[in-house]
Amino acid sequence: TIASFNMLRFFDTVNDPDTSDAVLTATAFNNRLAKASLIFRTILQLPDIVGVQEVENLTTLQAIAAKINADVVAGGGTDPQYAAYLEEGNDVGGIDVGLLVRGDRVTVNSVVQYGKDTVFPYDGSLLNDRPPLVLDAAVNLPGLNPFPVVVVVNHLRSMSSIDDPTDGPRVRAKRQAQAEYLASLIQT
Repeated sequence: TIASFNMLRFFDTVNDPDTSDAVLTATAFNNRLAKASLIFRTILQLPDIVGVQEVENLTTLQAIAAKINADVVAGGGTDPQYAAYLEEGNDVGGIDVGLLVRGDRVTVNSVVQYGKDTVFPYDGSLLNDRPPLVLDAAVNLPGLNPFPVVVVVNHLRSMSSIDDPTDGPRVRAKRQAQAEYLASLIQT
């Protein structure tokens, strides 16, 4: 199974001076970890691959994976061996896209970020605040041949300010350029 989960600005307890990130208390961070684990275990039912959006960094995503794995084992289940994959993007708010992949069922061939340095011709800024992340893997189920999959995780520009008289044209142009970039990437 493959799922997508917007983690809604899942930040850690460290202040990163290069981003406008929120800094959580240890209690708040641990509460968010517990809630995320509960969602993965009870709502999502431990998918083989989960594309995540709005996670601050690889360390945070690794903490989420570790919490899920530990909670499954503590509940008497078999360790799903979730592994975290995340490449830093360009988002000024410090949020990125990533992947959580079950190591007990999926063999990862590669995880590659695309378009981090692609320029947005409209104003010369970078096109992809949260560049797409592409997983090439094989799902291994008992009694079956490995099943190859390619999963693209993306989190395109929001619709904020889309109707603003001043910024709206740029926002619409950026959303269109990102969609065209992503469509071209998928075609390859």
